[in-house]
Amino acid sequence: MRLDARTEAAYRVVETYLAGERPRTARPPEGVLARPYVDPASVYRGQLWDWDAYFTLLALTPHLGDTTLARDCVLNFLDHQRDDGSIPYVIGAHDADGPDHRARESPMNSAKPVLAQLALLTEDPAGWAGPALPGLRRHVAHWQKTQLHDSGLFCWRSHRGSGADNHPGVYGRPRDSTAGVDLNCLFVAEYGALAELHAAVGDLDGARHYAERRAELAARVRRLLWDPVMSDFCHADTLTTTPPGTRQNADWFVPLRYRSWVGFYALWSGVATPEQAAAMVDASDLFCDAGIRTLSPREPLYNLAASGNPSNWQGPVWVVANYIAFAGLLDYGYVAQARRILTGTLVMLADDLEHTGTLHEYYDPDTGRGIQGAGFLNWNFLATTMYQAYVERAPG
Repeated sequence: MRLDARTEAAYRVVETYLAGERPRTARPPEGVLARPYVDPASVYRGQLWDWDAYFTLLALTPHLGDTTLARDCVLNFLDHQRDDGSIPYVIGAHDADGPDHRARESPMNSAKPVLAQLALLTEDPAGWAGPALPGLRRHVAHWQKTQLHDSGLFCWRSHRGSGADNHPGVYGRPRDSTAGVDLNCLFVAEYGALAELHAAVGDLDGARHYAERRAELAARVRRLLWDPVMSDFCHADTLTTTPPGTRQNADWFVPLRYRSWVGFYALWSGVATPEQAAAMVDASDLFCDAGIRTLSPREPLYNLAASGNPSNWQGPVWVVANYIAFAGLLDYGYVAQARRILTGTLVMLADDLEHTGTLHEYYDPDTGRGIQGAGFLNWNFLATTMYQAYVERAPG
């Protein structure tokens, strides 16, 4: 399906701007970061973040001429791996107290499971990833030891480091109480990446092990995090326990029924069945002119407030959420819906450049105007990645 003239014009505006900004995103070694890295710009200059680095380099790597920056970011994270295998989700180059300045026992997640996926963005992972694999395995093992529920699903430790800061299924809840759709789908993808990396270095037993873990976890997500009432993938409450003196075993999950963007992770990761994807797309009310809202406008918590710590994921449009929904929809054959998100993203960013001369961190879904974070780059680079994917894959 061809793109209309408005979308093509918006793409040219956005691509021209981002082409000029790409060189500034690659940062030289500085402070405690011994290798080059990427930062999100805006107020996050000098900071290496986990999923930010992955999605930024997913967009940037085809334009850089080489793939060493992805390798360097992986190694920067592994340089700061703790004795227990955990890794800080953000490393400030010039943090005087280093990345461990917050108390170890504070309710923070280890880096999200994206580092093996980041390693796969390099041109020849077999040529360098062998020595990195023990650290990547230890990182996953730490999550398995500390955050794996009896159900076989991973739980967020808290909202800190979860990415979608104030998602109501995580924010304000007790520690270790939420099996996240996003977290478990990221692990499905990470297990798949670990299988590929082990195969690349000739470790077929390791490749088989992680492929099996991937398949098992994907099956659990399909079975335990799909809510047939919502026709959506939802986070789940893991605090259910059997009351004393009773006979019925309370071994069920209570779905945290918020219709939000995280359900699209199940399409992005290939977890959803075709039937689940179809029901989810039919039921969704997240689509808007700027892409997708991060929370349904029918939810009582829906709001478009400008906030930081936490950033607002209770309604505003984020380009990374648009990308995950777009990529999943395109993979499952929902071309018209993917095209709508692509057009909305490009027009929103082009209008932002026209009115402000810069880009923002997140946007108003009704007006397309930036809400917070002027000068933000980061995964906004994915806008042109979406365009290229659509042009290459959508039927003519």
